[in-house]
Amino acid sequence: MSLALDAARPALLPEAGVSVREDGTAGVHCPRTGRSAELAPDQVPFLGLMDGTRSVTQLLAEHQSAHRGLPVSALDDLLRRLGNEGLLQGVPAPSPSRWRRTLGTWPTGAASWIAGAGVVASLAALWLDRTAVQHFPLGPWALAQAAAGAVLGLLLSRCYAGLALAAFGRPPRALRAEALVLVPVLGPDVEGVVHLPRARRVRIFLLALLGTAVGWAVCLRLGPAWGAGALGVLFLESCPFLPRSGGRLLSALDGRVDFRAHARGYIDRRLLRRAVSRSTFEGEGWLIATSLLSLAWLCAAVRVLLVNGVPGSLRLLAVAVESTGPARVGGAVAALGLLLLVPLALGALGWAVFRALRSLGALPAESAGELLPTGEGDVLPVLFSRLPETEQQALLKSGERRRYPAGATLVAQGAPGDRFFALVEGRARVEREEESGRVRLLARLSAGDAFGELALLSGGEGRRTATVRAETEVTVFTLDRAGFERLRTGLADAQVPQLLRATAALRQSAFFGALPGERLCGLAFRMEARDVSPGDLLA
Repeated sequence: MSLALDAARPALLPEAGVSVREDGTAGVHCPRTGRSAELAPDQVPFLGLMDGTRSVTQLLAEHQSAHRGLPVSALDDLLRRLGNEGLLQGVPAPSPSRWRRTLGTWPTGAASWIAGAGVVASLAALWLDRTAVQHFPLGPWALAQAAAGAVLGLLLSRCYAGLALAAFGRPPRALRAEALVLVPVLGPDVEGVVHLPRARRVRIFLLALLGTAVGWAVCLRLGPAWGAGALGVLFLESCPFLPRSGGRLLSALDGRVDFRAHARGYIDRRLLRRAVSRSTFEGEGWLIATSLLSLAWLCAAVRVLLVNGVPGSLRLLAVAVESTGPARVGGAVAALGLLLLVPLALGALGWAVFRALRSLGALPAESAGELLPTGEGDVLPVLFSRLPETEQQALLKSGERRRYPAGATLVAQGAPGDRFFALVEGRARVEREEESGRVRLLARLSAGDAFGELALLSGGEGRRTATVRAETEVTVFTLDRAGFERLRTGLADAQVPQLLRATAALRQSAFFGALPGERLCGLAFRMEARDVSPGDLLA
């Protein structure tokens, strides 16, 4: 989702409720749509400003005035998360996933009673002896029985979580219909859990897993096909790296809203490389435990499919061959579906292992690019427009002009920095890889922006603090360390980092962004940093 900085005035849906939790995070839930989102502490201050009267630029300005910070990436993540969940006014929710689709939400005060009835019925089914039902044959209609078992498992997961919500003072107020991997389920809307403190969320997610396990036990009494469907739901709900009960339980235990993103990044980029390192960072032990739990979950899923899936599918094929008409078609479809699950699970396990092994490889190297000839008629970056004509030509001769294809790495995080870059044509993105391996988008660059100065200003073997990748084919003008020092001298010892940030901020403005590059640079030289305390009058 991309919002125009000055045209859009973001605001939450009127029905959406917000609860700031004890750890500084927040939960947003809309009972009408059944959608929810969890927000990190650096995103929470923006919620009080999102009343529909302020543009994105004004949000940033007021936040900077109140908190002396300009977390552009935090606001970008916030708007993307709320927009993707359909929680913003005037911003339609994106097309639902084909694996998970909300069919409807109906407000009702009976949701808590329905949840309680489901829990009581499941416990009664466990207590009663239903041995007569166990003799259902594994026949051609096993696929329908497995789907019914999956529906029952999902329903009981919702019921147990809904009853726990009611017990903790936030009873569900709506019934929600959902299709999960083509399996429909209707049950209490339990997304209000995002409003609860951390300890209560942990208990509710545990009870949701318990409800799924009870559903599996009940379905085993009904027959093997029922049990197979409920077992699939149990594996889905307990998956550590999906936003289901198991994954949300781990996030609540760790205390980070974006924990799954960190865990996936750790598995992809850090797992084996960090295993041979003696240094650790905060929260790494929890990431290691989650990574091992994820691999164990994949192994268990593959084992279940190999032990039960292959013999079951062969038996289904045998029954289909002996049958006629619709029974033969049903048996063949069920056997084919079961046979497809085994290679898919094996492929997922192999891909996870491959990504972990890939983390031992070398860091991505910076691309050299294609060297282009320079001449007196070339257009110089706008940053150089304040220099005398003779100095501009001297820099032009000392620098290099290079072309990079889309996807090329112009600057690699952690690599020694010995050149300064000015983007002449094209677009690029700035990314930072955190200690966990998670990659976060920091900014997007366009013609006229510059980067690479921090490593040069640090002196010695300065290291790149972020990675810059070309989104399109780009042309850049580069200076080595000597040329950069000459540029700083020519700019009369101006604070180059502040100057670059001021130019980038002006470029984002709907009013100033239309000015020529040399005018922007001139305005940037006139801007000065100013500390403003809360309540001070700006103008």
